[in-house]
Amino acid sequence: MKYSKRGANFQVRGVNVVYYGSMRHKKRFLIHSNLYLLIVAIFFASSALIGFPASLVRAAAPSNTPNDPNFSEQTYLRQIHATEAWSITKGSKRVVVALIDSGVEFVHPDLQENIWTNPAEQLDGVDNDGNGLIDDIHGWDFVENKSNPGPDFNAPKNDLGFHHGTIVAGIIGAVGNNGTAGTGINWQVSIMPLRALNGVGDTGNGDPTSVVKAVNYAISHKVDVINMSFIGKKLGQDLINAIRRAYEAGITVVAAAGNEGNGNMIDGDLDLSPRYPVCLDGPQGEPWWVIGVAAVDETNRKAHFSGYGTRCVDISAPGVHIPSTLVVHPAEQGFNQLFGGSFSGTSLAAPQVTATVALMKSLKPDLTPKQIYDILTSTADLIDEVNPLYPNALGAGLLNTGAAVVKVRNMISVQSIWFASAGSPIVAQLDGNGVIQKKFTFNYGKQIGVAFARSQSASGIQPLIITGTSNTSSQVRMFDDKGTLKSKGFLAYPKDYNGGIQIAVGDTDGDGEDEIVVVPARRYKPEVRVYSLSGILKNKFLAYASGARLGLSVALADIDGDGRKDIVTGVREGGSAHIRMFNGSGDPLNAGFFAAASTYRGGVNIAAVDTDGDGRAEIITVPLNAAGSPTVRLFGADGVLRRTAPLVYEKNSQFAVAAGDVDRSGDLAIIVARTGTRPGFQRFNANLEPADPIATNLSAKDFRGAPSLVIAP
Repeated sequence: MKYSKRGANFQVRGVNVVYYGSMRHKKRFLIHSNLYLLIVAIFFASSALIGFPASLVRAAAPSNTPNDPNFSEQTYLRQIHATEAWSITKGSKRVVVALIDSGVEFVHPDLQENIWTNPAEQLDGVDNDGNGLIDDIHGWDFVENKSNPGPDFNAPKNDLGFHHGTIVAGIIGAVGNNGTAGTGINWQVSIMPLRALNGVGDTGNGDPTSVVKAVNYAISHKVDVINMSFIGKKLGQDLINAIRRAYEAGITVVAAAGNEGNGNMIDGDLDLSPRYPVCLDGPQGEPWWVIGVAAVDETNRKAHFSGYGTRCVDISAPGVHIPSTLVVHPAEQGFNQLFGGSFSGTSLAAPQVTATVALMKSLKPDLTPKQIYDILTSTADLIDEVNPLYPNALGAGLLNTGAAVVKVRNMISVQSIWFASAGSPIVAQLDGNGVIQKKFTFNYGKQIGVAFARSQSASGIQPLIITGTSNTSSQVRMFDDKGTLKSKGFLAYPKDYNGGIQIAVGDTDGDGEDEIVVVPARRYKPEVRVYSLSGILKNKFLAYASGARLGLSVALADIDGDGRKDIVTGVREGGSAHIRMFNGSGDPLNAGFFAAASTYRGGVNIAAVDTDGDGRAEIITVPLNAAGSPTVRLFGADGVLRRTAPLVYEKNSQFAVAAGDVDRSGDLAIIVARTGTRPGFQRFNANLEPADPIATNLSAKDFRGAPSLVIAP
């Protein structure tokens, strides 16, 4: 990349004079040129702030149309087809977006529910997570080195830079459908505010050290995407290294292209005058290290202020007349508006791309930066025809959030309903409508019952069907998707045990390999055993005292939010319906809880899944049989009962429960299976509300006794 005097800023008395403006007028601001890295937050207001009544609440709307009163003002959401994306996903709090900016009003009524919380920190004046920062509950202020990452109320509060981070946050993740202010591209997400710009003036500026520290903080907390709505003239090695580490950690970095254009063919040309971080590529020119974003107007024409270039800009997004959330400070006159403005700048275009990345990762968390880049650029709408003077200089075209999300959805393997039972050797694979796709018969000789699990991530090999005897012995075997035996298997417990087993499969130690977790299904020593896929015993521990004789159920899910599968057990036989949770090493996560009255002795089957998008799984329980009035119950990991729903049953019904996305909609379905005279399923949504029925015609002969249910590809 070459510098050109024609593309450089004018030097006036030791300061850089940078012109930028709206469609109506230009404004000028001064930036000290002696900064090692000039960092300029890129936005401006094309008109005075426009407030909208926060009290307006509209009637309940269709699921893809939020009831937020200012949604109709956010025309850019339709321009990028965000509403189409919402039919598939509205985001997830599991996805963390690091917002490196001038600070975010994290107690804003339309943002606070989507602000990230550090799970390892407490507000107690102690550095609980050992990262050298005390009480970094919601991020950090790297400008003033303090725990409050909000805007600086000691700075001049009439400056637009004061609002900058809060405006950007609202575009990414103002809470959707809460009857308040506007709607973020993500209705739910976790925004990590990292203050590295001071917010002074119309823009805000900062130093490279603060930005590097912010990037390193984001990396250490394993965020999914970093938004950088600022530019600088020079790029220090420390920042290059930090962005490289972010890329290597699988984090997507999105940066604004700057507002140095002036409506001619020279100013704002990033090929002539590169700016950073937008122009940072990988060592071999990999463009996905940093996704650069230019701004267009409502007609998809390049905003006259926007930076552009064939090397630095990867995609464009709307950046003219954008309203958003504002800093609210009732004690200060003029700071009582939740939402408003008509802002313009590439600072507002970049977070739309960032937010789209967050939606994509809510569906498929393992997307790499390169995959994300490829999807964004391949689904963008072509805009060259309306920008003939800027061929290939606005990236792949206009961001199409809806098309990008659809493409990610189509990458996801369809999850099936896998159903087996203790009284038959048959395992059936059904689609989300209850239609049988495959049927397998797993013959264990006289041991006809099947306990079932499914390996999904076994070191690149094909997924495995893992079966065990559910009512005799403890034999474990592995088959491929054609039912071909791949391993003779192993006995999970000593030969003298003949009560059958329950199985769950997942990565419990974070090594990228699935483990097989086995518990006794009938009364036996309550020992949890963890095996490798090759049958090597890796760990064992007691769920209860060694003298107890219990049958257990088992599920795997991330209970504590550390990214690893934890082990959840429930008592099936020999005691009350007690639930316990352990990490992969067998250490208890808490004391557990009773899923029913302590006098209940009927036993429970369990599932564990994150139903509310906060990154931590909830526990779902069903009774083993139809005694009494059977219900499915949803608990928090703390044992607090959140919801219940009645089950369809007959006198001889027995139940199992699992959860997953069985129709590739992006929405979680809780499925309860029952055996008995008429085997079948009930479907609930994540709130345990009845969902579309699953019509099926299963044979009571093929599915009898205690059911085994898995939702998996």
